[in-house]
Amino acid sequence: MRLSDIALVPALALLLASCGNPKPATPDEPGGGGGGDVPDGPVAVASVSLNETSVSVEVDASVTLQASVFPPAAAEDWTVGWSSEDPSIAAVSDNGTVTGKAEGSTRVTAKAGGKSAVCRVTVTKKTIHVVSVSVEPSLTLTEGESAVLTAVVLPENADDRRVSWTVRDADIAAIEANGLSAAVTVLSAGSTVVTVTAADGALSAACNITVVPKPKDASFGKNVYYAYPGLSFTPELFYSDGSPATASAWTVSGGTYAEVSGSGLVSVTGTGTGLLVTALVNGDEVSAAIVSEVTVDTGASVPLVPGSGAIIALPIDKGSLDFSINYRDSVSGYANVPAAAISGVGTDDDNIARLVSSATGWTLKAVSVGSTTLNFSVGSVQFHVPVSVTESIPSDGSITYPEDNYGPF
Repeated sequence: MRLSDIALVPALALLLASCGNPKPATPDEPGGGGGGDVPDGPVAVASVSLNETSVSVEVDASVTLQASVFPPAAAEDWTVGWSSEDPSIAAVSDNGTVTGKAEGSTRVTAKAGGKSAVCRVTVTKKTIHVVSVSVEPSLTLTEGESAVLTAVVLPENADDRRVSWTVRDADIAAIEANGLSAAVTVLSAGSTVVTVTAADGALSAACNITVVPKPKDASFGKNVYYAYPGLSFTPELFYSDGSPATASAWTVSGGTYAEVSGSGLVSVTGTGTGLLVTALVNGDEVSAAIVSEVTVDTGASVPLVPGSGAIIALPIDKGSLDFSINYRDSVSGYANVPAAAISGVGTDDDNIARLVSSATGWTLKAVSVGSTTLNFSVGSVQFHVPVSVTESIPSDGSITYPEDNYGPF
């Protein structure tokens, strides 16, 4: 070999590198050592193209470009070389895989046989994706109740934390979404599922909701309970279908003449008409009135106030007067106070009027003209009723009694 030929070898090598590298020849390829006619060199490259002229990739993410060499025969002779204009922004591998390194833009070039193609690469900020979505797994509500479900989307610094809410059975529950929260109102008994789905990655979580029937309306057995001092009773509570109801709490209000225990036992200690007993049944309050009135009935009942009362006028010429101690037991009716609840019946002055036995209750007998007081107690409440023994029934007719209320001496 001549010295001049030896000097040309490095220059030829540089020229070949600048135009893409031809593939090593084999005996069966052009330029190989096989028999037959052999071309002088590799097929010339007419053009190089890329499947993308511009791509966008996030930091630390990758995308692979595909290069095509024309004519196809040239692709068999030449290896595509890849390079990045700014590897600090985007690096490219020997197989055309572009990896984002930092935000910015650069160009990646594919070259073969002196021909090249360029793809502009834009590297964007790395997206922080949602990795999990969760929500309260189960909930039990009563018909008509509402609750708020809140989705937990992680990580908290995810770029897209939007979610959507759906309910499986719209006749059982309705939802009103508000970002990561959703208000759930249950409409009817049954079970359903509320699902929350992340916009990023379609991750989802579900809450199984059980709806129990709303308790039936409850009420007292009576709207008004008529009583007298010393009486104790437990008002009955019923649901609308007639089944017994149970209260979780009891109170009284509007008066001091009765009290109620935690179990609902009402104890009447005085007289009055404005008191309410209230029971709490399944979160709802129901009330009934308690009326406690005591009367001395001589034919026309007049409610008495403890410590005072209506004047009983007893004409001495009639001799005696039957009376009973009653309590109001309906809107317009009265009943006898049980004898066991009455004590201390008598007058202050037996020389004016005194009590004698009577099959119907008590008989007040006139002894002499004058005034005295009829005393008795109902429960622990004392009553004092003025009694006037007169010569005869007042002529003005202001006080009258039926004839059959007076007995013989």
